[in-house]
Amino acid sequence: MDTATKINRYCAQPAAAKAPGTRCLSIPLFALRFYAVFAGLFYGLACLTAQNNWKFRTEQNGIKVYSSQQDSSAFNALRATFETNATLSQYAAAVLDIDQYKRWNSAVHNPRIVKRINESELIYYSEAKAPWPVQDRYVVLHLKVTQDPASKTLTIRLKNLPDVMPQKKGFIRIRDYHAHVTVTPLSSTRVKVEYVARIDPGGSVPAWIANLLMDELPVKSFSQLKARLNAMGDQSETVPFIEDK
Repeated sequence: MDTATKINRYCAQPAAAKAPGTRCLSIPLFALRFYAVFAGLFYGLACLTAQNNWKFRTEQNGIKVYSSQQDSSAFNALRATFETNATLSQYAAAVLDIDQYKRWNSAVHNPRIVKRINESELIYYSEAKAPWPVQDRYVVLHLKVTQDPASKTLTIRLKNLPDVMPQKKGFIRIRDYHAHVTVTPLSSTRVKVEYVARIDPGGSVPAWIANLLMDELPVKSFSQLKARLNAMGDQSETVPFIEDK
């Protein structure tokens, strides 16, 4: 079902069936599509993965997407799971290669490293460009990759650092961002990925629109990431701190 159909069907429902605070305004379709970006903007709180009230939303290209209502926010949490052909080193290399995010993450624009702390930890900046009348967003995140020595599972955590850089003129700064990614080895060349995030984009983005459309971006971005990893095939990646299964 395309974006316009989703919005029209939702707005046609009785008021009692809609999320509290829903206002079905006349908003350009291209702007509505942009709102969906914030449902899965980038990649952390491990407590999010412990929730048991996940609601299945869609499955496309082997990517399953779930959502969960939050007591502390009008924006739903997002969970996506999928399997892909890749070694642990290949996946870690893709996550740490910030400049290449723009090749597979549909929400990322102008990514750049602010500070490289060590081989497994860095701080990076990224933007999300918006069509008029929506204002552009930006975020600064602390990314850290760790590996369990016994199971070999990777954990990727991102922590929002809203005050690292001065306020950027013409942008809205994303201040509430929590995410957690686990990459579990299924074999020496295949992994299972679980991505969990909660993001409040701030500004005037209607929560009901983001919640309604939040399955679109993770399916697109993770499909592109899977294609990128699959294209690597047997190509080896060297990540000094990662031990492949």
